[in-house]
Amino acid sequence: MLVTSCDITAHSRLSQDDEDLSEAEDDNEMRASERRNARAFVLKLKENLESISNARGSVEMDHRLQQFASNFCNSASEHDTDF
Repeated sequence: MLVTSCDITAHSRLSQDDEDLSEAEDDNEMRASERRNARAFVLKLKENLESISNARGSVEMDHRLQQFASNFCNSASEHDTDF
């Protein structure tokens, strides 16, 4: 079988196309995962908004928001979600 430079170039292009498609699929999966995580965060934040907003001042509110975010991330990692 005779292999020409055109055959090699075509094969190279196909391999690159396959790589590009795989990267695009990975990007789409990552975006979908990020959207799911963002939705879950917002839902949990809504559930806890009253207790966070009852803070006596901006420093306490900041602390409560940071604690909420930390608890959310810890819980998500313990339950092996998309994070």
